[in-house]
Amino acid sequence: MPTLLSGRNGLLTGLLLTVLWGCGGPAAPKREYADVTGKVTYKNQPLTKGQVMFQPPTGAVAAGDIKSDGTYSLKGVIGPNTVTIVDRAEMGQTDINKPETRQPPKSSIPEIYGTPNSNLKFDVKAGANKADFDLK
Repeated sequence: MPTLLSGRNGLLTGLLLTVLWGCGGPAAPKREYADVTGKVTYKNQPLTKGQVMFQPPTGAVAAGDIKSDGTYSLKGVIGPNTVTIVDRAEMGQTDINKPETRQPPKSSIPEIYGTPNSNLKFDVKAGANKADFDLK
């Protein structure tokens, strides 16, 4: 006498149970986001290009482009975030026929601000947030 979990019936039952129970494992935590705006300056002058990135302890980075007046905006994860800022100078002229002449873009701010060791932190709260960064 065949059982419910044997042969073709077993395969169908197993498939049905998998669909009903899902793929297993805990659901990812629901992230809450809030608007963050601000201005980035270096030596009291606004940065005119680059990117500001907010990294929560877990999850994806939120990034906002720096506009020509030094302002940026992004949607950051509510809670503590490590902040990194990158500002790349324009690439110099290169000869397309000589790839060895290509130089990587240089930062106009200290490289430390573009790493997790920047010591820049911001605690995003629910609602609107203002986070200005005056780099030295």
